[in-house]
Amino acid sequence: MAEEHDPRIYFAGERTLLAWIRSGLAVMGLGFLVARFGMVMFLLRHPAYMSTGPVDGATPPQPPFLSTEIGVTLVILSVVMIATAALQHWRFSSRLPKNQLPLGYSTAPSLMLATLLAVVGLVLAVYLVWTSHVI
Repeated sequence: MAEEHDPRIYFAGERTLLAWIRSGLAVMGLGFLVARFGMVMFLLRHPAYMSTGPVDGATPPQPPFLSTEIGVTLVILSVVMIATAALQHWRFSSRLPKNQLPLGYSTAPSLMLATLLAVVGLVLAVYLVWTSHVI
């Protein structure tokens, strides 16, 4: 392939974006599991408390130490990872010479996907915080 028109440079940048998105999704899933798994184990250990409420004068059992906080922190970290990767990819692709971009190819779908996943991560973090106080 000729040096003056080599779309492999752009595709390498897009593969990097997709790798960061994949890593961010893995961290987001781990955060969700940490936040929810701690609460599930709490409910499995204390089913009588959840169905009848506290016995007179008894202190309620406490959920696992910081599981929700650690899980939400991991979800927020994943949002930062994905948003940073999208910003880096946008900067990279906007600075590439036009002859390095594939013909008829747009950066919009990959950037929209990254933005959507970052927003989903924020919604998930809010959901985890909200449901941890409801239970």
